Amino acid sequence: MTAAGRAPDPWQAQFLRSAAEGNGFRGLLLTSRQAGKSTTVASLAVWWALVRPRHDVVVIAPTLWQASEIIVKARDVARALGLRLVRDAAKSIVLPTGGRIIALAGRGQVRGPTAGLVIVDEGAWLPDQVMTGVVMPMLAAVPGGGALVAASTPAGQQGWFYEWYELGGDRYARWKVPYTDVPRITEEYAAQYRAAVPRQVWAAEMLCSFEESGGGVWLPSLVDAAFVDAGTVPVDLPVIPDIDWSQAA
Repeated sequence: MTAAGRAPDPWQAQFLRSAAEGNGFRGLLLTSRQAGKSTTVASLAVWWALVRPRHDVVVIAPTLWQASEIIVKARDVARALGLRLVRDAAKSIVLPTGGRIIALAGRGQVRGPTAGLVIVDEGAWLPDQVMTGVVMPMLAAVPGGGALVAASTPAGQQGWFYEWYELGGDRYARWKVPYTDVPRITEEYAAQYRAAVPRQVWAAEMLCSFEESGGGVWLPSLVDAAFVDAGTVPVDLPVIPDIDWSQAA
């Protein structure tokens, strides 16, 4: 990140140093909204594609839009480094070393390539069957088991991300980044958001708490939209049953 002209927060620098260990690395990022996780994993993706181009970097998320956003940020990092992309598409880029970074949606009939590094964005929202049946097999043929990074806000006390983070023992390196560790989130915004949402949502989205009732009712993409212009809000968001978004206002 520093080489690309972006000074990392302390947790970002520590995470990137640890992830550079390579094959066998398993890292879990539990973050608040706007913590910078997307830029962090995008920087890791570019580094990996430069240094270890033999196997692809695969980014998988609940929706293709979310995964493609990591590609957008990886493209920005590559350009900031002065790299000329061999291939530049919405769902993938190829660096001068031949290293590929590919975006996939974690739904439908997904079959990914062999990957040296898999980045799972918003992992708490990715179904267990996708993680076990799609993601893990991507790493099976890579010496040392490749590397895996899963980043997410909490989505209750359920699912593989919760189990890995809370019950996975020392198999996983963990980072927890509440909003208080994010300089970009002001106390004024935090106070406004806290007053506008239920306690469980606040605890999940801003304090990184796995709430018993779920907590993360608001889709991460909707919360992120509060920080951007209305024209950039995505339309292909996943659906949460029993919630009528038209009545949210």
